[in-house]
Amino acid sequence: MKIPSYDIIEAVNQKLNNNEKQPSDGYYVDNMANMHNSECEFYAIFREVKVLPLPKIYYLSKVDVEKKQRGMILMEHLGNEGVVLNIFTSLNEEQIKNVVYHIAKFHAYLWSHVDQWHGHFKRNAFVGEESTILTKQMIQQSIAIRPGNPSADIARLLVISSGADLRHKLEQEIIDHYYDVLQHETSKLNYKVSFTKEQLKKAYDYAMVNQAIFLLMMTAFLTGAAPKEEPALTYFKMGMEKIVVQTRDSLYDAWKICEQFNGKYGF
Repeated sequence: MKIPSYDIIEAVNQKLNNNEKQPSDGYYVDNMANMHNSECEFYAIFREVKVLPLPKIYYLSKVDVEKKQRGMILMEHLGNEGVVLNIFTSLNEEQIKNVVYHIAKFHAYLWSHVDQWHGHFKRNAFVGEESTILTKQMIQQSIAIRPGNPSADIARLLVISSGADLRHKLEQEIIDHYYDVLQHETSKLNYKVSFTKEQLKKAYDYAMVNQAIFLLMMTAFLTGAAPKEEPALTYFKMGMEKIVVQTRDSLYDAWKICEQFNGKYGF
């Protein structure tokens, strides 16, 4: 059973602000509600799709802030088949390749089944962009020409879930692996991939910079989550040392990519 709560996040933020409670103006409540409700939308749309290895979903209830209604997701317990890794635990090469395989299969399904999800995730708009109405034809044409950044999920996985050595070793191999699986899966769904492997690598570079900045923000936030008692505190400090090194290496690689942008990408 998953019940969204913002209490822990608010407590960490308060600790980061020298134990002074900051006026949130409903910020944490609204964001937690949006995340939970988007997850409900996702499971409502895709829980019967066999492309992803998802748990069985038995009940979905969205958050209604105005009515003070708490949300809930009742799903299959997978404790006997899997494990939720500690935030300081990195994935290994096999795990990363397995996740990317499923990402590619899911992306292939999304691009060839626009009708199934179009219009359901209305809150995921770009900051600063004016709202407009998009027809089904406009969406399909947009996907055919500019399918967004398909490597955003790959960059998030590699930057957040692996150290620099493994990331450097796997980056090109993972891009090749994703592209090959994507082409194979889309061919079975009568959809043609509209970008090259070189364009995918360029998209990955953009996404990697974005995820390095995200990792920096996540690391700063984690500093406020330190436990007070031993031995948990010692373990936390060891984990934070690992995350700090991972963040430093990711930012350095992001900086190198940015240095190449002017000449390589015409910025």
